[in-house]
Amino acid sequence: MKIQKSRIIADIQGDYVSIRFLGVAMREVAEAQRAVQEIENVAYNHDLKVVIINFGGLVHLSSVFLGRLIQLQKSLKQLGMELRACGMSSDIEKAFKICKLEKLIPAFATEEEAIKG
Repeated sequence: MKIQKSRIIADIQGDYVSIRFLGVAMREVAEAQRAVQEIENVAYNHDLKVVIINFGGLVHLSSVFLGRLIQLQKSLKQLGMELRACGMSSDIEKAFKICKLEKLIPAFATEEEAIKG
């Protein structure tokens, strides 16, 4: 089932969802907060075990968005869901490493690998 919101497209397949972003940048505080709210809405309203954020196509993101990802990971974990990432450009991968997000959110090269975990 595909769900399109203002900042994301969610593709729900069984007990996991793959999230893609609409647009190539996540720079503004308001758009970062809106995107994470939309991800939360999808995750909280469906019986999911895994939430995969596919960063393919996203070129820029803000530190605010990275901070909100940490909060998202914690809230999903409390509900028994796992947050995974895939499709990161080298710049986004560097940002993940600088913020030590790779220790909290497993990152995979492809969506297929992220699904398998």
